[in-house]
Amino acid sequence: MNTEWRFEIKRFSQKSRQPMQASFFTTSSIDDDTHALVRESIQNSLDAKAGDGPVRVRFSINTLSASSGALSNYICDEAWKHFSSSDNGLENPPSKSDDCRYLVYEDFNTKGLVGDERDFEGQEGNSFYYFMRAEGLSGKNDGDRGRHGIGKYVFPYTSAIRMFIAATIRCTDSRLLVAGQSVLKSHQVDGIQYTPDGWWGSFEACDGEDYLPLPAENERILDRLQADFGLRRGAEDTGLSVVMPFIQDEVSSEKLTEHVIREYFWPIMAGLLEVEIGEDGSERSITVESIANVIEEMKGNISLQDIKPVIDLAKRAISDEDLSVVKLLLSESLGAPKWTAKYVSKDVSSQIIRKISLPGGMIKIECPLYVRKKNELEKKSFFSIYLVKDSEDKQYQPKFVREGIMIPEARSSKVRGYVSLVVIENGPLATLLGDSENPAHTEWEKNAVKFKNKYDWGPSTIDFVRLSVNKLLNTISQSDEELDVTVLSDIFYIDLPENDEEVPESRKIARNKKPEPGHVDEPPCPKPESKPRAYSLRSIAGGFILTNAAKSAGKARRYEVRVAYDISGSSKSKALKSWDKNDFDISKNKYVNNPFFEHVSDVEINGNSIKFTAIDNDFILKVDGFDEHRDLIVDVFQEVIDSEEV
Repeated sequence: MNTEWRFEIKRFSQKSRQPMQASFFTTSSIDDDTHALVRESIQNSLDAKAGDGPVRVRFSINTLSASSGALSNYICDEAWKHFSSSDNGLENPPSKSDDCRYLVYEDFNTKGLVGDERDFEGQEGNSFYYFMRAEGLSGKNDGDRGRHGIGKYVFPYTSAIRMFIAATIRCTDSRLLVAGQSVLKSHQVDGIQYTPDGWWGSFEACDGEDYLPLPAENERILDRLQADFGLRRGAEDTGLSVVMPFIQDEVSSEKLTEHVIREYFWPIMAGLLEVEIGEDGSERSITVESIANVIEEMKGNISLQDIKPVIDLAKRAISDEDLSVVKLLLSESLGAPKWTAKYVSKDVSSQIIRKISLPGGMIKIECPLYVRKKNELEKKSFFSIYLVKDSEDKQYQPKFVREGIMIPEARSSKVRGYVSLVVIENGPLATLLGDSENPAHTEWEKNAVKFKNKYDWGPSTIDFVRLSVNKLLNTISQSDEELDVTVLSDIFYIDLPENDEEVPESRKIARNKKPEPGHVDEPPCPKPESKPRAYSLRSIAGGFILTNAAKSAGKARRYEVRVAYDISGSSKSKALKSWDKNDFDISKNKYVNNPFFEHVSDVEINGNSIKFTAIDNDFILKVDGFDEHRDLIVDVFQEVIDSEEV
C-alpha cells in the first residue's frame, strides 16, 4: 500500500482557519511545551492501559542526518512546499537540507488506537477516530483522565513543521496501522488555497471529488520506522508509537525527566507507570525502584528539589503499611459538603494533632462526601489528605493528584510547617473534578462547559476539595479544649518554642551527655500528663485573638507577641525579621486597627510587637484590620513572673 501526503484544497464554503489548540496549554501552570507534551501524552497512555502490570512509556531523542536521505521516505518534495509556505503559520521552518532532530514517544501495555479506521462519524470506543479524525472531541469515558480531545495536539505542536507519524498495534485485532498528519494554518501553495490539515497515508476515492484518508497497513513501513527512528515496537507490542520530526530546541532529556517526575511521581511510585528517557544514545529509567536515585542525580535541578518533600511524602503514603489512617464521618443529611466541627470531631482532631505534632509525624485523613448529578441519585465518594510536619518550617502549597495526574490548582492557599498531598482516586468525585478541569488539566473551573449545571452542590464540592488542607487545619485549631496552637489555618501561623530557662539543669546535661560504653538504658518512665496550655490563639477576619487557655488559677505571665506578613518560601523567623513599617505599624495604627485589651497591664507597643502582663486568668488581646489577602504570622512568647499570682 503506497503512502503520500495530501493537503485538502480549500472550498469556497470553508472558513480560513488558524488552529487554536496550542493556546490551551499556555497557562501559568504549564512551564513550556515539553511540560505540556509530558502531561498530555502520559495521561493518554494511562487511560489506554491494557492488561496487568504497569504502563511503560518511552521518550527518545536522536538526529537523522539530511545526507542519509531517510527523511524522503516520509516527506516528499510536494509536502515541503506546504511546510515552507510563507503563510502557513510556522516560524523559521526547517528545510529538506537540514538535519532532523526528532523525538519518539512510545507506550506499551496499552490498547493502541482501536476502532473502525474507516469511521468518519465517531462511534463509541473508536479511539482511532478521535485521535486521527476529530478536533476538540473526546471519546473518553467519565472515569478517564482526559476529557477535551485537545491533548493529542501536543504531538504535532512539538514539531517545527507541526507534523507527526503514528504507528499503532491494536489490542483488539493485532493489526498494524500507520498514518501521519500535519496541522498548519490555512495557506497557499502555487497560488492555490489549502486547509490547515495534511494527511500522510493512503486515500480512497468517494462519491464526486471527495476522498477518505486511510492509514497504511504494511509491516514493511514499521520495519522502516524502526530502522530510521529506532522504534522499539515489535509486531506483537500493542500500543502507540509517535514520531515527531524537527523538534523544538528546548526539548531535552533533562527537561523530560524533570516534568515526568514532577507530574507523575504518584503513579510511578505506585508501580502503575514506568518511563524510559533517552537522548543520543544515553538512557535513564524512572521506576518505583529508581526514582529516588534519579532525583539525587539531578540535585542541581531546583524544580525537582522544591517538590522533593512532596515526593518523599508520597513514597511514605504508598509504602508505609503502618500508616495512621483517620476516617472522617459522612454527614447523615444530603447537601453541600462543609468543614465543620461535626465533620472533624474533637476526638478526631486530638488524634490528628497527636500524630502530626511529632517531627516527621504523618497521617492519612479520608474525607467522605456525597456527589450527585442533576436528576440522579447521590453517590458516596471520598478523597484522601496525606499530611506530614515539615522539619524546616517552610511554606508549601498543597499538591493535588486526580487519578494519577497532577492538578496544580495554583489558587489553593499555602500552608506553613506542613507538607500535604490530596489524592482523588477513581470514583464519582474524580469524575466531577475531571469534568470541571480546563483543557490543560491545571485547574478546577466552576464555569467549565462539561461541568456547569451538571451537578448538585458542584461549585461547593470544588471549594471543599481545593481548600481541604487549609480548612482541615483551621477546623482542628478551633477545636475547643483540644486546641493545638502548632496547627493553624491559612490565615495565621503560631509556634510554641520551648523556653530554655524553664528546662531543668539536669535535663540540659542529660540531653548533651553521651552514654558510656556498655551502658544499658533503663526502661522509660510513664509519660506524665501534659500541662494545660498557657494561652489560646485563634484567627478572626483580618487578625487574631489571644486569650488564656487554662481556666484554673496559675502564675502571672509576661507575653510578647510579634506579627508579620508571611514571605513565600521563607522561614517564620526570617519573615518576622523582614517586617516592614510600610506593611503596617501597630504602634501608630497604620494599616491596622488599634489593639483591644482586657485584664492586662504594663503594655508596650512597638511597630510589629506587643508586650503585656496578664493580670487575670480571663485576659484578652485582640488585633484586627490586617490585609486579609495576605498570610499573617503570629509568634507568641510567654514567661512566668514567679513573684506574682493571678
